[in-house]
Amino acid sequence: MNQYSKRFLKTHLIEIIMSIPKTIYFNFKVLPVKQALRLPYIVSYHVKLSGINRKTFLTKDNDLSTCSMRIGFGDSITSRRESPKSLLCVERGG
Repeated sequence: MNQYSKRFLKTHLIEIIMSIPKTIYFNFKVLPVKQALRLPYIVSYHVKLSGINRKTFLTKDNDLSTCSMRIGFGDSITSRRESPKSLLCVERGG
């Protein structure tokens, strides 16, 4: 786990705890069991999920580490979160 991930865990601890069920669901839905056990994706409880499956998220096995990808937390370099809700919708052909 890198330094940024450690700082992220400290500053978002309550939101991460509330997001555990959705995070577990998402990881096991889109990844094989061996990869999902690492919990590489952290998904905020604010995010609505639609159309997700194993074919929509392609990653290499060695690229995955715990908390390496975050969805719906809004801490990008360029912008702040404007709304507490997020939507992750994956559709065919797009």
